[in-house]
Amino acid sequence: MHHAGRRIHEAVVEAKAQAGPWLRRFLDVLLPRTCGTCGRMLGGADPHQFCGTCWQRITRIVPPLCPRCGIPYPAATVVPGEIGHVCGACRERRLYFQAVRCAGRYEGTLQTALQRFKFEERTSLARPLAELLVETFGLFFQRPAFDAIIPVPLHRRRLRQRGYDQAVLLARQVAALLDLPIWAGAIERVRYTQAQVGLSRQARRENVRGAFRVRRPERLAGARLLLIDDVVTTSSTVNECARAAFEAGAERLDVLAVARSM
Repeated sequence: MHHAGRRIHEAVVEAKAQAGPWLRRFLDVLLPRTCGTCGRMLGGADPHQFCGTCWQRITRIVPPLCPRCGIPYPAATVVPGEIGHVCGACRERRLYFQAVRCAGRYEGTLQTALQRFKFEERTSLARPLAELLVETFGLFFQRPAFDAIIPVPLHRRRLRQRGYDQAVLLARQVAALLDLPIWAGAIERVRYTQAQVGLSRQARRENVRGAFRVRRPERLAGARLLLIDDVVTTSSTVNECARAAFEAGAERLDVLAVARSM
């Protein structure tokens, strides 16, 4: 789809999300909804931007898992009724976040959706992905436990290249659904880093070390924060964000991400 055409498509999809039932029917005639992953036409009963089949194919991450980084375990590795034990990687490093929870595995439907959302300007996918995050939030967290939502920041150079910050779009939707304030500029990325894909665990830690800074430390002092990201692999990026928040005086920081890359 041409760049301008994608913009028009996204504008109409966003209008549908905000419209009443009568206007939504008119917009469906003008531009029928299609699934964000397989592309099939959507019916009225389908989840927003996902067909029922693709939505069900998302492999959710549920216990047993590491209570800190959230990496899933085979069911046989924990005592029934327990969430899980702290994994070896978490025992070997200092963690500044309290817990990471991811909605699903970075594969299949979810991987396709995130790639289109992140690299193909399918910004209308922010809403259904945020709904998936809120579903996961309800399994592991409670809304009164947090003072604000913060997105993992994108460096301004990458923001210029992409044209939008996917974590900010997700965080806005999650904040609206949970009725929590969003502090989008509280943490900034001050150092441009290479992509984490293909790097070893240690290289990932070094790549993001010192990459984040809190703009207004007094705002974060004593705050309980929920950090929003799209994909988590080794937790190095979110841990470095949490370090900046912790050093600014935040009381605690938990992480909620769409997918976990295994």
